Amino acid sequence: CSNTGIHLGGSSYYLSDTVFASNLILGTGVAGIQVMGFAFPGIEVRGNTITPAKGNGMVIGTGGVRISDNRIAAGAENGIRLVSGLLGLALTSIVVSGNRLQSLQGNGITIETRLVSAKIEHNVLNAITGNGLLMLPGSLAGSVSVLANEFTNIATAAAGTTRGGEFAAIHLRNVFAAAVSDNTISGVGHDASNAAVVAGIRADTNIDLRVSDNTIVNIAPTTDFSNPAAGILVVMPIGHTAIADNLIRRQIAPNDDNSPWQAIRILGIASESAGKLQGESFNKLTAEGQVNTV
Repeated sequence: CSNTGIHLGGSSYYLSDTVFASNLILGTGVAGIQVMGFAFPGIEVRGNTITPAKGNGMVIGTGGVRISDNRIAAGAENGIRLVSGLLGLALTSIVVSGNRLQSLQGNGITIETRLVSAKIEHNVLNAITGNGLLMLPGSLAGSVSVLANEFTNIATAAAGTTRGGEFAAIHLRNVFAAAVSDNTISGVGHDASNAAVVAGIRADTNIDLRVSDNTIVNIAPTTDFSNPAAGILVVMPIGHTAIADNLIRRQIAPNDDNSPWQAIRILGIASESAGKLQGESFNKLTAEGQVNTV
């Protein structure tokens, strides 16, 4: 498949349960599976193996989708993208569970639109050039749960390609109720010496946030990283923030390190650093999105 393995376009409607399962998709140039349109009551994408030549593993632009037990391997730029759909409405009830994403050239999972809710659980991401789970500027969500995932060797790009970049294993933004629990994060930005900021878990402009019971180790280059780095970085929290029972280590093996690193860093709305990190993201929201975020 030189273009897309399975493609349901923007004008598609699914009015009964729809399942895409147990397919082997190789050599695609745009996406392994691309599903847009409108689904009721839902779509299940499970047990597929996707190895693109380039492009994306999956592009999903409809709500009511469960993405489970798929494998997306080398060749893909991004693993799973959640994008705006046919009607431009917030996507309902997304579940991303039990997937394996390996050796991707971009980001692992990206949220690029408005969501009612998303649960991202029990996924394994390894050797990802960009971010692990990333909510892009302009996205927002009612609730997002990130539970019991494994992120290993995230932001593996070489120093020369990371200049000014912001990297994290998990990066949420503009969520009303966010929970990040029981995840294992090992290795973020090991060679990203020119990155603007590196974090294990990052959360920007969330209203209610809980970060608990995560294991976070090996964050940023091993020595003398001069820009901000943190195990958990919270930027411009709006409401309630709870951070509890996390295990955070700069590096597993102790070394001589002069980096200005912090295990937990919270940048309030009035702080200059928060404004630099978050201002562009907030400005990209629509007027409605800015009101909802505040």
